[in-house]
Amino acid sequence: MILLIGLYFAGQEWLPEGSLGRTLLESSLALLLISGALVTRWLVNALKTRLTYPRTGYVDYQMGQKNTSPRR
Repeated sequence: MILLIGLYFAGQEWLPEGSLGRTLLESSLALLLISGALVTRWLVNALKTRLTYPRTGYVDYQMGQKNTSPRR
């Protein structure tokens, strides 16, 4: 995302003042930020799904008498 924003601002500096490309680039910053945030969220969720180990069960501790065996 940071690289895309850097390229966006570099493109604004490289294009001549008043050109159609620069005008389109200047008006598309909000679109770049919103789409970049959505793509980043999707990418993080996809990587989490692929790389994290899923939980395999649930432990339900029973309420009742505590363990009173002597410690060794």
